[in-house]
Amino acid sequence: MVYRKVGLFLSEPIIIRVRKEFNFKKFLEILCENGAEALEIPEKLKLKQNEIKILKQLKKDYDLSYAIHSSSPGGYISLYLHPMKFYKRFKKCIEYTKIFDGEIITIDLDSYFAEPGVTYEEVKDYLFSLCVQNLRIAYKLGRENNIAIGFENGDVRDWAVSYYIKFNMTLDEMLEFVNAVPELKITLDIGHLYLASNYFGFDMFRYIKTFAKRIVHVHVDDNFGLDTGFGTKSKKYGDLHLPLDHGNLPWREVIKLLNNLGYEGIYSLEIKPYRISDNLNKMIDLIVESIKKLRNVLGK
Repeated sequence: MVYRKVGLFLSEPIIIRVRKEFNFKKFLEILCENGAEALEIPEKLKLKQNEIKILKQLKKDYDLSYAIHSSSPGGYISLYLHPMKFYKRFKKCIEYTKIFDGEIITIDLDSYFAEPGVTYEEVKDYLFSLCVQNLRIAYKLGRENNIAIGFENGDVRDWAVSYYIKFNMTLDEMLEFVNAVPELKITLDIGHLYLASNYFGFDMFRYIKTFAKRIVHVHVDDNFGLDTGFGTKSKKYGDLHLPLDHGNLPWREVIKLLNNLGYEGIYSLEIKPYRISDNLNKMIDLIVESIKKLRNVLGK
């Protein structure tokens, strides 16, 4: 396990802008020179061969750690797949992770739209069974390849208002998964947790303490803790992935608690600075500011 490294999630919209207006290698070097120690690569990013070579060289030059985010949402790797299909697709994700000598893969849970008239219990029981089978497959493949697997806590979808099902948002829901998959490890998304704890009314700090020993990866970002239940993203509502201190999430307290509880993995900044500015240089500045703020809290 890496020791409390600060990383950046390579958001596809940012990388597209960097390719068009800047330079991929120089962008990553700026991150590293300003304290980034890890990078999280979304599988759906579709890196070019020369970019893969750059990432592999930077790993050597800066002693970087790499994490992979499996291709969901989008359905390529979905926990709702038939287990045989999931096995084949997740095995490809394992091989992709090994290209970068990656240390962890995060799996998230798609929202599932249920037709009106279907009961929540009918749909949830069926989907939960599929998810459990596929999570067991993922953890088996992870063990066989010495790659940690983190199951990400979900952002807010409220069946009562949207007919979208997501059932890994609250403490009780995650406990259901832990009981069904005892080896379960968690990628803690603190933005998702802040929204869900406010919307559903549970204590986010109790959640962290409950699952502390299962947390293998952390996503860090900011938001205002407000949600409509539809997954809407607007100026103040939803999973905005803001740079640090551009919302009101008590992220410093969360990081300090995680440190006190013994978490020693990657803190991956999953931020979308284009929600603050459309200027690429300003976006890069906002990323660097967040890296430095996070490093400061970690005492780096």
